[in-house]
Amino acid sequence: MLLCLAPLGFGAWVPLVAGLRARRPLWVALGIVFCALTVAGWVLATVVPHEEDASFAGILILIPWVAAAVMTAAIYPSYRRRRALLEDVEEREEGSARRRLEREQDFAEREATSST
Repeated sequence: MLLCLAPLGFGAWVPLVAGLRARRPLWVALGIVFCALTVAGWVLATVVPHEEDASFAGILILIPWVAAAVMTAAIYPSYRRRRALLEDVEEREEGSARRRLEREQDFAEREATSST
């Protein structure tokens, strides 16, 4: 999560990834907005001639970067709980699928031995 502190908006994607991993649509949407604004700021900063004031481009880079860092700090405890819950559910599903496969294999072996 410390990646959100990467300078000049390069860490604005962290809430997007956290939202995808925790399956939180609001976090994903905000992450997309932060990334889009940061990219727009960088594009605008490269397009604006050097003679003109590019402070708007700087604002478009800095504000989403700070917002992403603040959001990442705010969602981190919830993210950790959610990931732990999802990992637990995935482990249970994996164990259940493994047991089901073992039962099917045992049944197939019994059927094979009983038919001979």
